Amino acid sequence: VPGSFLNVLIYRIPEKISIVSPRSFCPHCKTSILFYRNIPLITFLFQGGKCSICQKKISVQYPIVEFLSGIIWGWSFSNYTFSTALFITILSSVLLVISWIDMKRMIIPLNLILMAGGVIIVGVVLQILPWQKVIYGSIVGPVSFGFVLGITYLISKRQAMGYGDIQLSAVLGAWQGPLNILFILFFASFLSLLVWVIISILFGFDRDRALPFAPFLVVSSVTIFVTEFYMDSSIFELFKWIGKL
Repeated sequence: VPGSFLNVLIYRIPEKISIVSPRSFCPHCKTSILFYRNIPLITFLFQGGKCSICQKKISVQYPIVEFLSGIIWGWSFSNYTFSTALFITILSSVLLVISWIDMKRMIIPLNLILMAGGVIIVGVVLQILPWQKVIYGSIVGPVSFGFVLGITYLISKRQAMGYGDIQLSAVLGAWQGPLNILFILFFASFLSLLVWVIISILFGFDRDRALPFAPFLVVSSVTIFVTEFYMDSSIFELFKWIGKL
């Protein structure tokens, strides 16, 4: 169910359609989807990935988002107290929506940034996040991104990242802290460059080819968060562990 709602947000927010009504409908023929045909993953598999009315293919986005949402909720509530798990699932869900919209539209809606910021504030109020970490991280994030953006523009005369990415960096910095946001920027830049090179090899070199940066930021952020959880220490411990191999 949470995954289905995230798919609603991904489709409707850029289209400026109410997320409350009308009920779920096929994006192709606009036919309302009955509740028993709106069961996450199962419906997609049962219908062969097609709309039951118009028979047009349903985007793989829907089962993927539903699957990822299930992983987020299952992992969080298996490892944290209720309040912390709820905080992680809601924030991660908003970040997932931001990533997918950026992949599809190359935009990051401001209302989603504000929503994520609101979740961060609630995390501070509930003492899930220390306020010092939130303040410093929310400053270091956009400052470091702005610095990289400026250097990149001076070298290439092109804007490598959008202002939505800078706003997102404030959210991720508030969540992860001032140190980890620097690692997030590094890993996200590395991943985006790697993907750009692979795409160029497969489809031809294009200097002006643009990639959405939010997915790389979010993937890097979640990777560092999960790594810290399992390493039970800061990201520096990971490098120490690798150095001992």
